[in-house]
Amino acid sequence: MEEIFARTINAVCAETGVSREDILSGKHDESTVDARYLLVHILYRQGLYPSVIASRTGLCRRTVNYAVARFNDRARDRRILGIMLARVTHNLGII
Repeated sequence: MEEIFARTINAVCAETGVSREDILSGKHDESTVDARYLLVHILYRQGLYPSVIASRTGLCRRTVNYAVARFNDRARDRRILGIMLARVTHNLGII
């Protein structure tokens, strides 16, 4: 699990240009929130439970569940998020 988290957050940081510290912070600017949603979505797709994602990211479980449920809507509204998802999942070898 630690390796999955480390690989995923590093890939998200590289793709989005948002630092690990910012993703895990309480910042609410658009690029940081996009990166945070992307991280949560990919971790969830890799089989991590929301409670585990919450404990690793410092988010509450409710926030993680909300990000998982709303990711597709956010990606539809912000097309670049879908492009970043495709790139990160490709780089990580996730189908």
